[in-house]
Amino acid sequence: MRNFRSILVIKYVKKNKTPFNDYEGLEQKYWDSFAANALTEEYEEKSQKAKISAHKNVKPSRVGRREMNGFIDVWEDRWGQLLSKYDLLSDIQDERLQIYTNSRAQLNSVTNLYQLGPHRSSEGVLTGRLKE
Repeated sequence: MRNFRSILVIKYVKKNKTPFNDYEGLEQKYWDSFAANALTEEYEEKSQKAKISAHKNVKPSRVGRREMNGFIDVWEDRWGQLLSKYDLLSDIQDERLQIYTNSRAQLNSVTNLYQLGPHRSSEGVLTGRLKE
């Protein structure tokens, strides 16, 4: 939804256009208030703050297009692959930490198995917060 709103702002609001030809489901009464809000200073400040924050995220999660809702369905298979490679992961009992760790795993294109990136492990040994 956020991506759709940003597309509307960039393609239509900032160019002073309306999206009704491309998106028939949008109604004029909602568009007017949306466009007015998107042109405020407060909206622009919030947008700039979000852009800066997004650029600072050097360790993004890798849960796929369906985001966390779709990821929950498949995380146990991925967790099993990680457990077979990193013995210390079996010490993690908290399900939220398991999901967090799991969401940062990367698919190795050669082995077609998931692994933790170099910022999470060093030669198979857990580092950082995962070690704690």
